[in-house]
Amino acid sequence: MPLDLSLKPSPSRLGLLFLHLLPALCLLGSGVPSWVRVVLPCLTGISLLWNLVRLKQEARCRLSLLASGEAFLWRGDDQKLPIVITMESCIVGWIQVFAWRSAPEVPHVRQGRICLMRDGMSASEWRHLRTWLRWRRPKA
Repeated sequence: MPLDLSLKPSPSRLGLLFLHLLPALCLLGSGVPSWVRVVLPCLTGISLLWNLVRLKQEARCRLSLLASGEAFLWRGDDQKLPIVITMESCIVGWIQVFAWRSAPEVPHVRQGRICLMRDGMSASEWRHLRTWLRWRRPKA
């Protein structure tokens, strides 16, 4: 039975992204030089924007996992990209990270990571995803 997941952002992941603002807020009352008070908030703001753009791009994607161990990433324009889930993928409590690279038959090598959190999907999807990742990903 294939598992087809829409990659919608989870509320806790959005909350974690806004923790980028914490270093900038900590600088307000500190005695650091003024150039640090300007540079650090700019860098954390750029990082926050970059992560929000990535999150928006992921929200237009779907992940299809087949019982045979094959996986496909459907881009927003319904482009089907065959992918291979790599050994760097992991399950840590309430978060699952899928590290992937494009399948060998794809002419241009692409790679990336998909971060999925428990509150971004139903309980049955979460269980199926954990089972697939535990038993179908490549072993060392």
